[in-house]
Amino acid sequence: MKKDSSTKRPYEKVSKIKRQNLVKLVFHQGIKIKHAAKQLKINYAAAKTVISQHRCNVILHNIQYKSNQRCGFQKINNTNRSFGLISKLAGEIVKATSHTIPEQKNV
Repeated sequence: MKKDSSTKRPYEKVSKIKRQNLVKLVFHQGIKIKHAAKQLKINYAAAKTVISQHRCNVILHNIQYKSNQRCGFQKINNTNRSFGLISKLAGEIVKATSHTIPEQKNV
């Protein structure tokens, strides 16, 4: 049986600007997808698709681990006394710092 075309939901393409705004609202400001979609006047199903695409294509591909563990650790020895911390949010670097541990004097 053929369905009537008037019962189908209309497809709305989400513009690039709205996609970027949606990602900022959801990942940077922590707003739920449903509320962000309502603010931007985007269909909720389309908003969910945009967010899942962003997670798969951007965030997961930009993850770089130097070890098998998410947070690596290493014993500090006399030759290597510096380390770096990188904070990422939604696949983008938020803050990167490097630190050096001063040598301890033996008493």
